[in-house]
Amino acid sequence: MPKKNTGNFRLCKHQIGIGGTIEILSNNNSKSKTIKAFNVIEKETNWDYYCEEEVVYKGTLLDENKNPVDSVPTWIRFSI
Repeated sequence: MPKKNTGNFRLCKHQIGIGGTIEILSNNNSKSKTIKAFNVIEKETNWDYYCEEEVVYKGTLLDENKNPVDSVPTWIRFSI
């Protein structure tokens, strides 16, 4: 599936083993700023820290006229 980055990035943390504890630490429009923030924050041992990018999957659905329709924006993790 072809995907298109929307230009939005964020840094998050999630408390390991406890649902509903996701916290967004920063929102950026720069991948490099998000990675830099990830590398400089002090990380607690019982939290999982990660970076995400907002993407749209191109032409994944068809409308009533059989024309391709993009997905809604969604967040996916990216490797650092």
